[in-house]
Amino acid sequence: MSKIFPSFISLFALLLLVFYVYAVYGIFFFRGLAERVMQDKAPTASFDTLGSAFVALFQMLTGAHWDEIMYPMILSSDWITTWYFVSFIFVVTLLFTNLFVGVILSVFARLADKDEISDRDLQNAMYDAGGVSGSGGGGGGGGGESGSGPPHSPRQKTN
Repeated sequence: MSKIFPSFISLFALLLLVFYVYAVYGIFFFRGLAERVMQDKAPTASFDTLGSAFVALFQMLTGAHWDEIMYPMILSSDWITTWYFVSFIFVVTLLFTNLFVGVILSVFARLADKDEISDRDLQNAMYDAGGVSGSGGGGGGGGGESGSGPPHSPRQKTN
């Protein structure tokens, strides 16, 4: 468990750096724009301060009403600002999701290479997660083959 923390700390620091850069650009592009655009109702998020920009970006990251942030900003400014939102969604959601999964897989690969985690442990984890077997059984279907599933599996035949 302690081997995964340094990787996640560096990934989190990189995410904070990307958030900071996008927040500063958001303040530059959209400061005071939300109040001017949405005069009749309160804006859902604004880019007036660094804190509110971080909250707006986090709201976009989670996907919670991100369109209510994006559409008024785009309608009241140039079409170039569309690239601000599209690039943020692409970089943060797609890239960081892949990096997150990559960090987890690399930690498992390092543990498997150092024999801190055995093939039997990996097979048990895969079986518990969804019935996947490592012997070509093709998933959790009850093929009844010899050697499919972990040793404690009821599907394994004993001689």
